[in-house]
Amino acid sequence: MKLINTIIMAIAAASSINSQSINIQRSELQEIDSDQISSNNSLRLTKRNADNGTLSPVQGLNISAFINGTQVNRDSVLEWEARRIQIVVNKMKHKVPTWLFEEIVDLTLRPETSIENITQERQALADAKIRSGNFVMRQLNAPQLAISSIIMMVAASISKSWAISEIHLVSNKGTAEGFAKWYTSKVQENDELAMLIACPDHYLLGKAFADGQEVIETTGGAILSSHFGINYNNSANLPIDKDPEYPVYFNGAAFNDFGMVVGGTNHQLRTLKEGFEIHPKIFFPSALPSFMISEHRWHLACEFSNWITGTSRKQKRKKRRLESRYRYVSSNFVQYITFEFLKNC
Repeated sequence: MKLINTIIMAIAAASSINSQSINIQRSELQEIDSDQISSNNSLRLTKRNADNGTLSPVQGLNISAFINGTQVNRDSVLEWEARRIQIVVNKMKHKVPTWLFEEIVDLTLRPETSIENITQERQALADAKIRSGNFVMRQLNAPQLAISSIIMMVAASISKSWAISEIHLVSNKGTAEGFAKWYTSKVQENDELAMLIACPDHYLLGKAFADGQEVIETTGGAILSSHFGINYNNSANLPIDKDPEYPVYFNGAAFNDFGMVVGGTNHQLRTLKEGFEIHPKIFFPSALPSFMISEHRWHLACEFSNWITGTSRKQKRKKRRLESRYRYVSSNFVQYITFEFLKNC
């Protein structure tokens, strides 16, 4: 009976999805009309260009990713990202046969892909999504969300436990507290650029709940995109690991349109003697195929590596501004002393 009720709710959820909006706790979401979206997007793009906020490599920054206990080199993560960029581009161009074919090839063969222009390609894709606006991103994904909502509700209903997709990342620069502050500020500011540029499979990451996010993304290996809301103030019944060695964390349950828990986060961070470590963990219904859980680790490696780069660039710009101010004050002080000395001679 529980399974039948779940299927009925899932079908109702699918039928409620339309090209204009998708209902996750509608009263909790901060909705913006199309004119405001256009205006805010222009402001964000202008600010990004002024701040040179692209995710180009940061000199001296080393990010080590560990998947299934084995270190993977940075180029491997970038190649995964480059393949996903091409797949998403074809999806956005409505080239369905090409998109599906490349999805299968990516999952099975993992062809070598050039990363020579990865910075420009990453930026171009994020800009295209922002210029298109949230309305178009919802339209693009609506048919897939109609299917994935049913799959996730059934999977969550029949699962007796949670499967965990997790990795480790170590950065030689920054602190856990600094990263958490940067990430939290981006969520609170509803900074779409910072969220979308982190991974090609991000289509919409907007503010939801008092402290959370609305998400439309393709989780690793899923092919179909998913829609959910993460509430960082509510962990529901998830088996959250609170390790005292990782004092900084982002824990939150992922809810579907009907308030059903379909997953969640258990991201843990700690500052090291040099740099910091992130242990991202995602909960999935255990009934889902195991390859979806393992493939999502590449998604995590991609987005968190890019977020680490983003916060490192901000810290570098802040350091340059402080150095500039110091030079300015020092120069004025020297001029003042020289003037007073000459005046008294």
